[in-house]
Amino acid sequence: MSCRLGISKQVEGRYQVSSYGFRSGYVALVGRPNVGKSTLLNQLIDFQLSIVTDKPQTTRHEVLGVAHGAGYQIGFLDTPGLIRGRSNRLDRNMRAAVYRSLDRSDIHILVVEPKMPGAIERTLIEEICKTDSPALLVINKVDSVKKGRLLPVIDQYSRLHDFSELLPISAMNNDGVSLLVSLIVQHLPEGSKIMEEDEFTDRSERFLVAEIIRKNIYERYREELPYSAAVSIEEFDDTKLSAGGPVYISAVIYVERIGQKGILVGKKGTSIREVAIEARVAIEELLGHHIYLDIWVRERSDWKDDVDFLEETNYPSIG
Repeated sequence: MSCRLGISKQVEGRYQVSSYGFRSGYVALVGRPNVGKSTLLNQLIDFQLSIVTDKPQTTRHEVLGVAHGAGYQIGFLDTPGLIRGRSNRLDRNMRAAVYRSLDRSDIHILVVEPKMPGAIERTLIEEICKTDSPALLVINKVDSVKKGRLLPVIDQYSRLHDFSELLPISAMNNDGVSLLVSLIVQHLPEGSKIMEEDEFTDRSERFLVAEIIRKNIYERYREELPYSAAVSIEEFDDTKLSAGGPVYISAVIYVERIGQKGILVGKKGTSIREVAIEARVAIEELLGHHIYLDIWVRERSDWKDDVDFLEETNYPSIG
């Protein structure tokens, strides 16, 4: 099933555009891990599409979220945080997803924290400079610092690149997000609709369900276990809906080591049952139906380097 849930994200009278014609385009959200790209995407489309946790590198996929407005559509591409140094195939695929998003987007948004630019930011700016697309700098989490500390940061970034727009925001508090949308609309090219008005992503419900389960793993477990886990939806059966029955979902959580399986399951299965209970509530809210959720845990030591597994579980490919 595709995620066509009949939810319209258009807000009447919001962000009016001029009479030049309908505008549409893709906007890449790029940056290092944990700068708030996914939080920003969710605010921009007014829907909890990308999972958000307090752990870095939560986002593993490119996620498309479409914002609808009067006379425009914006296809936001939430991307994995750019990392350096690690070399398994999953990490390489996630890096490739960042660069691919920059290649196919009409506008680039570099999301940073109110800190001086580091090697990751300089690398992304180098990639942005290779294109002719407008680039906006968004300094997120400005509520965490005094205004006086922003000026040197702004000055340093201005020296690195001639950004079309530079905007301090707080995505968590939804401060500055409306202004950001209006600035993006000014730089959008004319074009046709990306999606119908009641659609907001091209990701399937199976994908979103897997992400909800993964979010619960990130929030419940510490250290390396969340980064060693992948979620696969083995079965998604909605054939009983017409008779008033639940959607049956069978999910498998793969971990890299047998010891992690024991931690994830917990004593007599208590930990994994708690994950399932919390996930079920969020999944039912997403789907609007009662569900029956089975979760299994299996060891698969090589999943991060297994090409077929990564493709089957919707992880980005290098090609």
